[in-house]
Amino acid sequence: MITPMVERPTETAVLPDKKMVEESNLVRQALDKQVRDSLRLVSLGGALVYTLLTLAHMALLPPRTARIMIPVAAGTAVFLFALRFLLARWKPPAVFAHPIAAGILSLFSLNSLLHLYLTNEPRQTTNILLVIMGAGLFLLSDRWFFAVEIGNLLAWLLLVMVLPVSGEWVHYALALLMGLVVAGITFRLRQRALVRFVRLRFQDRAQQEMLVHRARQLETSMELGKRITSILNMSELLDEAVELIRQKYQLRFVAVFLLNDVGDQVQLRAGTGREGALLGYERFELQADETTLVGAVAKNGRCLWLNNIDEPSQYAALNVVNGAKAELVLPLQISGVRLGVLDLQSDHVDAFVVADIPFLEMLADQIAVAVYNAYVYQGEQSTRLLTEKMYMTGRALSGTLDRTELLDRVLENLSHVVSSHRTAILLDNDGSLAIVADLGFPDSGNVDALRIPIDPTENESVYGWIYRHKRPLAIPDVTQRADWHQVDNIAPTRAWLGVPLLQGSEVIGILSLARATLQSYTEEEIRLATAFAEQASTALHNANLYGKLSHFNQQLEQQVKRRTADLRDAVDRLEKLDRTKSDFISVAAHELRTPLTLLRGYSQMLLRDEAIASNDFHREMVTNIQAGEARLEKVVNAMVDMAKIDNRALDLYPEPVSMPDILQRVLVELRVPLRERQQQLNILDMSDLPALEADPDALVKVFSHVIGNAIKYTPDGGTITIWGAPQMAANGVGNYVQRVEIVIRDSGIGIDPAYHDLIFTKFYQTGEVTFHSTGQTKFKGGGPGLGLPIARGIIEAHQGKIWVESRGYDEKRLLGSEFHVLLPVKQSREPSLVAV
Repeated sequence: MITPMVERPTETAVLPDKKMVEESNLVRQALDKQVRDSLRLVSLGGALVYTLLTLAHMALLPPRTARIMIPVAAGTAVFLFALRFLLARWKPPAVFAHPIAAGILSLFSLNSLLHLYLTNEPRQTTNILLVIMGAGLFLLSDRWFFAVEIGNLLAWLLLVMVLPVSGEWVHYALALLMGLVVAGITFRLRQRALVRFVRLRFQDRAQQEMLVHRARQLETSMELGKRITSILNMSELLDEAVELIRQKYQLRFVAVFLLNDVGDQVQLRAGTGREGALLGYERFELQADETTLVGAVAKNGRCLWLNNIDEPSQYAALNVVNGAKAELVLPLQISGVRLGVLDLQSDHVDAFVVADIPFLEMLADQIAVAVYNAYVYQGEQSTRLLTEKMYMTGRALSGTLDRTELLDRVLENLSHVVSSHRTAILLDNDGSLAIVADLGFPDSGNVDALRIPIDPTENESVYGWIYRHKRPLAIPDVTQRADWHQVDNIAPTRAWLGVPLLQGSEVIGILSLARATLQSYTEEEIRLATAFAEQASTALHNANLYGKLSHFNQQLEQQVKRRTADLRDAVDRLEKLDRTKSDFISVAAHELRTPLTLLRGYSQMLLRDEAIASNDFHREMVTNIQAGEARLEKVVNAMVDMAKIDNRALDLYPEPVSMPDILQRVLVELRVPLRERQQQLNILDMSDLPALEADPDALVKVFSHVIGNAIKYTPDGGTITIWGAPQMAANGVGNYVQRVEIVIRDSGIGIDPAYHDLIFTKFYQTGEVTFHSTGQTKFKGGGPGLGLPIARGIIEAHQGKIWVESRGYDEKRLLGSEFHVLLPVKQSREPSLVAV
């Protein structure tokens, strides 16, 4: 694809998909970290409150209620102190923050629900209301927030259904609904504030990077101008330029080609690397025609580039270096006079973008100026004064980009080469010429207000003639022209010279030289003035580019300031919300009740109560509470196990164990679900397996999770088969280690190969979370997503390995799955045997 530099499209602020994904990840991580940073404060505040509540229950509650509430409050305080102690020494990953927070809120909710059940007082609904509103200030995840809110609402409705109610309950029901609405609004406002803060920070960083990139480009241009403008030896000049550009822009190859005297060929005069040195030694030449990219630019004087030189194109790329993927060729020209081309090659596809072309053109213009100066120096040794002044002008142009200072220096140096009483630079301003720099004019001449109309179609206008013909005009005696008008308060002009200021083929102004005597300007003086006019045009071009870049930088700085102010406002709002949340947590903690441990104890006491035991409905309710408590206890224990595994703090107590014995213990635990699901578990003969050195309780957990997973994803009436075999495997140091492989095969729905590794990651859920079921062995029932990760952690802690094999997922064909567990017979202390 050939890209001509004809018209530059404006850059659009479209955020690429990669940046959008990065921004979404930043937002999600910020929300998780915000909740994680609040966990220690919540656990400590809750622990202190429940400690005080324990003492208050001892003094205030009736004996019957106190027997339940005192142990519950004390147990809650102990649990929260333990959690605070754990969080002080272990900073959990941010992804765990919301599950832990939801667990704490659920614990508070269970306390309040039990207290409500024991007292049958509707005002205890305020405890549930506090938990609901606390979730709006504590949580930042939609999924966890709505799970806590809906769970509390459903639990309260369940209690209302089983307890005798009065009209007073209606008021508390309305308060509960209003609390849900307020909590939802608070949650959404706080979440949006934090999301806006993170996004503003992301945008601010992107704008700062753009500003740094543009500043680096300008710095490169200025450095190049400083380093090459003072060099008049052609070879030294070009070698310095190409190497500097290659280093600053990290290009694969940079070269400069110059036109010969005839203008039909270009010759490589400087190139980087070994390729450039070799081609320069061989005097490598190309025709200035449409055959190659370099020749086309040398002929037409227009920038062209190929962003993928391997694709078919109209022009051939300069294939002189290996690994080049993109090529950009810029013309070296001054006032329309082509001197050669600057060739840039990158080893990346699509390396050149439209936004960078103006800066690269500025580099090419500076090189062109330097080349032109070198040509003048080499060809005009006899005009020493001209050479010195042109050199001084070049240094002045590279030393500053202020337009006024640049033009004043041009006129000052010109005055030493071409004698004149007055000189001025006039620029086109809405169809008239205005003086922007002058030398020799009186201070009282009101020069700044002078405007000269331009009419290129009017033959008698000297300025119109220059605009139309685009070449100098010398007038020996202006008094002989009827179209000349002398300016009041300025000494009369006799001889005059006007030189056009050209940028490309467009006249942007005129260099005016005036003498008060009848001393006409010679051809040599016209040539010298033309050279300075070209310098003035280049200075104006560079100054305009610098002005545009400065304006762009100012806009970026203003945007950064605005974004910074927005970020500061967002931080202030978040701090206020944090203080509100902390105050609420301190108040809500006084009203929270009953921990998990006391819920189990009192549910057992309730079952032993004759009145409850004789009532089927009440007995079923208490039994369900026990089942829920047992399920929650397993989830909490699983989270503790997972935390120990993540911290490499899992305690193992190896001893000789028999795999058949381990599997029999697991079978006892799973006998009821196997019977309910009408599944058959076949354990093949493993009498030939050697005894393992392992922790028996840990292995029971492993196979309980794995076999339970097989039960869950095998339809009713399915079959699960377990067998084992001894193996000998090399340990990587020339020795062999005896191992045992246990295989659990089921006739279930199978697992997609894409998820074979994913199912062993923490909190992974199959299916949609909307249809999540908490049943441990229900068909496709969900769970916390910790079973298989815990199994893997325990197996790897035993220097073993666990993996799954399945042809795919199919609920109709039932492709089934095989879980393989590989364990060493002996636990080795050598590091080479630890990592499997």
